Amino acid sequence: MNQTSAQNQSVASPIGLNPGPFINPFLLRALPFTGVVEEADCIRIPGLVLTSGTPLRIGERVRVWASQFSIELEYMADIEERQQARQWVADEMKRLEESRIARALDARRVASEQFYARQPVPFKFSIEVKERLSGLSASSNGDGFSRSTVYHIFTQQAVTIGRISRKEHDFLCSPAVANSAANWSGSLGNDNHRENTGFVRIPTCKRCLQLLQQLSKTTKAASYPL
Repeated sequence: MNQTSAQNQSVASPIGLNPGPFINPFLLRALPFTGVVEEADCIRIPGLVLTSGTPLRIGERVRVWASQFSIELEYMADIEERQQARQWVADEMKRLEESRIARALDARRVASEQFYARQPVPFKFSIEVKERLSGLSASSNGDGFSRSTVYHIFTQQAVTIGRISRKEHDFLCSPAVANSAANWSGSLGNDNHRENTGFVRIPTCKRCLQLLQQLSKTTKAASYPL
């Protein structure tokens, strides 16, 4: 089934049945009922006969149930076709979403490769965030990070940029990690902020980017592999 047929297929309407001049008290107890049409003008439920003003297709499986105001019959083939159409739509939506996610991930991967080709980092580093206790507040994302979280360059070795020095395990933009309340979970330095496929996120801290540009002008050291 293709998209056009799934969207444009006609959905057969249920057929109303006549339970007679009064509703047998045992009828509702017998419903829903699944059986096979044996006569063109009625459907027989054990002990009950429900007539139809619409000719029924003999030999076909049907389902009979009580709606809010009537007793209705529907062919099982129509029910199954509708279920298949719904499943097709669900599968197609899932495929499109997976494709969208894959394209977005590819775009981030390409952006990462292009960034580090233009702006290599000439020391061992990882990309980290500064944790905040406010990251668990009602105004946060609720995952330990503030909504204003940016990604920083985190030094994995000592770095000197003119008069600016950073020890191993400092943020490039600010020293003294332990005193900045930025490592509540103790996870800094573990390079936890790679994408699932392993490529490195792009730093978004303006100060880190500024210092990285200054450093790249004063050193000819090769960038470290990502």
